[in-house]
Amino acid sequence: MGITVDMSDAAGVMDKLSEQTFGKGMTAAVSQVAFELNDNGTGVVPKDLGNLRDHSTPGDTGIEYNEPYARAQFNGGYTNANGTKVEFHHYTEPGTGPHWDEAIQKNDQKMARIKEAYLKGLGI
Repeated sequence: MGITVDMSDAAGVMDKLSEQTFGKGMTAAVSQVAFELNDNGTGVVPKDLGNLRDHSTPGDTGIEYNEPYARAQFNGGYTNANGTKVEFHHYTEPGTGPHWDEAIQKNDQKMARIKEAYLKGLGI
């Protein structure tokens, strides 16, 4: 024998489950990710002159880095026109390097702040 749970009077619950609320949570989380990636004290995005960090744009579901060399920095190198792979080994800022997404995921403190921002954005 089954049961039906009537949610018609549970507007507060349904508000927390709406697409708009998920969007607010995602916006809050992406903003926090951008902060964690680019923070001058503990950021993981490479910083020489700061241009890469300074020219990032948080979007709906991610952060766009607009500098022409952003892809090469993210991947830790590039393949030149002759087909030779060039790898980056020396980063001027401690704790920075390629694959920023992986560096963030390995940092429990940064992930806790991102989760907290997401839940706050959801209104939870």
